[in-house]
Amino acid sequence: MSPKEEKTRFLIVGTVIGAIILAFLYQLVFIQITQGEAYKRKVTQGYTRTQTVVAARGEIVDRYGRPFTINRISLDIILDQAYLPEGQTNQVIVELITLLESLDQDWIDNLPISEPAIGSDGAPHYQFLPEMEIQVSRLKTDLGLAPYATADDCMWNMCSAAYYDLDPREDDKPGEREWASDPATQRKLAGVRYEMAQQNFGYKNNYTFARDVSNLVAHNVQERSFALPGVDVV
Repeated sequence: MSPKEEKTRFLIVGTVIGAIILAFLYQLVFIQITQGEAYKRKVTQGYTRTQTVVAARGEIVDRYGRPFTINRISLDIILDQAYLPEGQTNQVIVELITLLESLDQDWIDNLPISEPAIGSDGAPHYQFLPEMEIQVSRLKTDLGLAPYATADDCMWNMCSAAYYDLDPREDDKPGEREWASDPATQRKLAGVRYEMAQQNFGYKNNYTFARDVSNLVAHNVQERSFALPGVDVV
């Protein structure tokens, strides 16, 4: 290699290394000086998360020290938005419902709509639950429906992609979202998702899925924590 070629090669390598160093310096200046205050605010502001905890009540005893009421540990199953995989909320809820049903454990469901019944047309139909007129009226308002809307109308809205995305999709792969074709599971999901909306579920508010569960149920949920991301027992 001639001295001239060697000098040219060193010049090219030096120019490339210099450009890389300048790029790093520019990024460092951009982060620390230009955007320094914005990043500082993000680090210091943090965020708060609300979890309702029922306070322990003092024991009430008679004059002989015998308790009328006693305290005991109560375990709740919660959903934590921070750990729910994006786009997998319905799938996680289905998995949790399946587990709780196998353990004969109830969960919170205040949706004033009945389980589906297959009509003569082969389609699932629903009814509003009796003596829940106030809840039915609120449901219609929340869904932006007219006062004369039926339970079928409410379920159709909740299953749509505009709300809880419970209907089958055209791009669903075989074996994926099979629950979307089951009206009974759609109804269970709608009940949970609607209650989550009522309780303002989000990063700052955990959602209580089931209250006062047994140690057996709590153990089974925690044992399947890997398959139930975003689910916890407190």
